[in-house]
Amino acid sequence: MAAAPQRPASGKSDSFTCPVCMTLYDKDARVPMLLHCGHTLCGSCIAQIASKSEQDAGSNGGVLCPLCRQQHKGPAQKNFAFIDLMAQVQSLTSRQCSDCAEAPATVVCTQCNLSLCTSCDGAIHTRKAFSTHTRTPLGQDSGPVPVCEQHGEKALLFCYEDKVTACLLCKDFGPHKGHKLGLVKEISDQYRETLSHTLDQITALQVTSHAFLIAKQRRRGERSY
Repeated sequence: MAAAPQRPASGKSDSFTCPVCMTLYDKDARVPMLLHCGHTLCGSCIAQIASKSEQDAGSNGGVLCPLCRQQHKGPAQKNFAFIDLMAQVQSLTSRQCSDCAEAPATVVCTQCNLSLCTSCDGAIHTRKAFSTHTRTPLGQDSGPVPVCEQHGEKALLFCYEDKVTACLLCKDFGPHKGHKLGLVKEISDQYRETLSHTLDQITALQVTSHAFLIAKQRRRGERSY
């Protein structure tokens, strides 16, 4: 049985939701599909519209975009650029359990340097040796701190020249001495801000394009009178 369509949580950006059914895109039935007019709908909605169009004698075998009313000829194509963007965002916002690698992580333990699901967290931290560890709910943390493979210290720095993380010993005495380095957390925050800004631009572009297409359609209608 197909999974029920997932609706966005309250307050969540609707950049990744189908504008017709208002459910989140996925990789299956609701994969984002691109129409000739530039609008993106989920595959499920396009299939329903196409089925209805086949019963409409005036459809001429095309799909009528429900947003701008333009006719789409031929099969719709997957919006691969949009799918890639979704994958990038998901990789930043989702995390699997470091222990079982199956369930989604719910907490982060900085002492263990692990992201854990509820089950594994309970199994590990009910032991007396680990019971005093502090865990932070996922989403309220900056993620587990990577460890330097050479010195075993926390890799709090990022080397711009070698494109790898580094610890303080690497900076002062190791292979990254004299290199340009920055704090991993600050670089991560900057990347998230850039990604958020890009998503806002995409949403604004969609709104502008929609308004332009509506205005263009109205002008065509006025000329026909």
